[in-house]
Amino acid sequence: MLTEEIIAVLQQNQQLKLTDEKRADSVIYGTIVDYKRTPYSYDSGENVQQYKVEIFARVEYEDRKKQKTLWKAPRMLGWSTYFALPVAGEEVEEEVDAQQRAVEKLAEDIKTKTVEGW
Repeated sequence: MLTEEIIAVLQQNQQLKLTDEKRADSVIYGTIVDYKRTPYSYDSGENVQQYKVEIFARVEYEDRKKQKTLWKAPRMLGWSTYFALPVAGEEVEEEVDAQQRAVEKLAEDIKTKTVEGW
């Protein structure tokens, strides 16, 4: 899920040309290192209404031509919330909906960090 989202945001940005790893001048490496789902808000009966989903990834951007790490982040965070119980004006969602938004945020942050110096 994260790999596909990073590819999508980099293709939209068009500052980097994507190719296979063997021909690449630079490579982004990443591993999901932690995942958390924690209560975020409660109703008057102290039931969890909303959860927060956090995805942590270790990410490294390497310039293969110069054989140099351009940046690395041991715990980049992407997060989102979702309502597990009905709340006025909000739709009940599944955990996977929040996971997708968290992945989108994480991928966008990786793209920004990768191209910010250009």
